[in-house]
Amino acid sequence: MEAVGKDPARLIRSLELSGIRSESAYKVFANCHRLEKKREDSEWLEYEIRGDVALKRKGKYGMDSRTVWYVVESQEEYDRLSVQYHGRVLLCDRTFTLDTLGGKSIPDTKSLHEVRSVATQVPEELPYTWPLRLSNLPCNCKYCVVNPSNNDCKISTWRHTRDYNMKLVGVSPAHANSWVGSGVCMKAADGLVIVGLIVAYVHGKSQTWSVQFGETVHSWTYEKVCEAKSLFMKTMVSGSVE
Repeated sequence: MEAVGKDPARLIRSLELSGIRSESAYKVFANCHRLEKKREDSEWLEYEIRGDVALKRKGKYGMDSRTVWYVVESQEEYDRLSVQYHGRVLLCDRTFTLDTLGGKSIPDTKSLHEVRSVATQVPEELPYTWPLRLSNLPCNCKYCVVNPSNNDCKISTWRHTRDYNMKLVGVSPAHANSWVGSGVCMKAADGLVIVGLIVAYVHGKSQTWSVQFGETVHSWTYEKVCEAKSLFMKTMVSGSVE
């Protein structure tokens, strides 16, 4: 709601006129932190308990409580600021963005768009592929809220809704670490399938895993590891391990 931002905007303006600057997003957060209010401190709660007619002044945009958050992009910033603002700092790790990794994006979604997952279960085959439903125009009308695939939306013709299968080019760091200790397979030069083990995960700009076959250790990318894990599962099922 737009009204939610009126009090912070009014506060920042008054502070600026008093010589107290808010020259960065962090300073805006720090200066607005004083606006935080718990529900038990709200004047409306007392009116509700008493059944006071003054509660009508609350109107549509009256707030019972207000929480001010600050978003950081690194673990270091999160750890540093959480000491002073515990529970009021959010971490948004931009080092791992699935749908734009390497500058690539889902087709026709570089401007205004809507992306919905239509998966009914977590995919099992590697590399992971998620079914999506794309629309050129987002819509939150009474029809689309209930059923995104409805035919009653007045702008459905212009939305150009279609299905798309998004093949991931990586997994989350936590998921990547869970693969350590998993079995993998590859075909040797003589055509035999040999079994190895994922021994480590390296998190960086590109995901890599250390995979060991005997005394030899390889550094493999997500695509290569997916191929090796899939071959391992097929080999275990067929029982043709060499």
